[in-house]
Amino acid sequence: MKTLIFLLLLVFPASVFGQGRTIEYTVDGKPYEGYFVSAGENSPFILLVHDWDGLTEYEIKRAEMLADEGYTVFAADLFGAGYGPLR
Repeated sequence: MKTLIFLLLLVFPASVFGQGRTIEYTVDGKPYEGYFVSAGENSPFILLVHDWDGLTEYEIKRAEMLADEGYTVFAADLFGAGYGPLR
């Protein structure tokens, strides 16, 4: 998990501001889709994890709400791209 967070911070620097965006990444060759939104440079980082039904509009809305409060947020996808109601 530490490696994943480190890689995310390298790939998605805090200079990405404003609207969130879907991020595609791979773990052990399997595709995943997360959601990234930043409040600005030097904002604290939160790793948001979804519940049983996968990454949904609820988690995306919560990530945006946290960004409005001053955080950089990555909503991780634990099940893989193509799973859940957004797919």
